[in-house]
Amino acid sequence: MTTKLIEEQLHTLNQEVALLRSAVLSVVGSADTEGEYRPEFVSSVLARVHARVASHKFTNSKSFLALLRKKT
Repeated sequence: MTTKLIEEQLHTLNQEVALLRSAVLSVVGSADTEGEYRPEFVSSVLARVHARVASHKFTNSKSFLALLRKKT
């Protein structure tokens, strides 16, 4: 075997390994580690978020910091 042939085969193998790695990671990495949320839970949370009215309007950074300090 010549050096050029070995380099070509090595390049081809590197491409194949990269493709296989990509395929494996797309299958393995697609699993959600937390699991799936129940649809009724998602619906109730979204309904609460959309129904809420803002309780404060911040006009500047000082009013925001004052509220944070007040709550802690």
